Amino acid sequence: MNCPPIIAKPVETGCCCARIVRFNALRSLSLRRRIHSSLFLDSTRLKGKSLLTIRLRSNVLTFLSLSAVALIALALHQNQKLQPVEGLVLRAFVPAQTMFSHLGQSIQDTLDTAHELRSLQAENQRLRQQTNDLLLSKVHLAEVEQQNLQLRELLDFKQKNPDYTVQLAEVIGRSTPATVIGRDPSNLVQSLLLNQGTADGVRQGQAVVTARGLVGRITEADLNWSKVLLLTDSNSRVNGLLQSSRATGIVAGRQGKLYLRYVPQGEEIVPNDIVVTSGLGGYLPKGLVIGQVQNVQQRDVDMFQEAEIRSFVDFSRLELVIVLQDFTPLQVQP
Repeated sequence: MNCPPIIAKPVETGCCCARIVRFNALRSLSLRRRIHSSLFLDSTRLKGKSLLTIRLRSNVLTFLSLSAVALIALALHQNQKLQPVEGLVLRAFVPAQTMFSHLGQSIQDTLDTAHELRSLQAENQRLRQQTNDLLLSKVHLAEVEQQNLQLRELLDFKQKNPDYTVQLAEVIGRSTPATVIGRDPSNLVQSLLLNQGTADGVRQGQAVVTARGLVGRITEADLNWSKVLLLTDSNSRVNGLLQSSRATGIVAGRQGKLYLRYVPQGEEIVPNDIVVTSGLGGYLPKGLVIGQVQNVQQRDVDMFQEAEIRSFVDFSRLELVIVLQDFTPLQVQP
């Protein structure tokens, strides 16, 4: 029986030696690097200290040199040895000094101008605000003056007609002649709305006037408002009287104008004569001014003559009116 030969495995001594050699080489390399880094750092520190020492010495030498030069110049200046040199230096620097002086003055002037501009702008704003305030005050005073003028006219009417009991009012919310608060938008009906109603004693049929003459009559009255039918309305009819001839007629509105109609042919109508209410029919008090005769229209074939009347009242600018309350109409005309 043949047995297989036993082969002895060699010990891997060569591999271990190689590893040891490599390890020692790496340690030597690392050691050399550390030594080189330490030497480099030491060299850098030495160089830094050397540079700092050199700079410090240089600064000290410069300071000492400048101090010596300054002391020598001071000594020479006191002994008047540097006057020629100083004259040359001054002559050399005079143009530059003049230029810098002008430049500084220009800069200062610019800054002063900017400051003055800001001050002027602020002053302009203040004056503008003051002007606006004065304008508003002027407008307010003008409005107050207009209201006072109207009130004086209404007061004058009351003084000239002491027998009338009147209802005075101002703007809505204040008590004193009734104030117009609206107009009828219809072109067919010319009327006004007043802020006085039955709570203030206003009744249907009462006359509405201003200091310049008759305005119309109350046609509707509620608790706090009332409606006035103007004389110029086509539905308005008022008995009129010519002040000079005492002839009577009917004052009617037509296309925004007033006409005295149904005056007999034998009666004389004189231009510029005054037309007042006649009081006939008991609808309105007698003697209220209606207007002035402008044009007379007379034809022989007609039974009556008529005249155009110009009212003293500007119906488009009514603000304050008076409601006459002491006169009770007998009935209300349609």
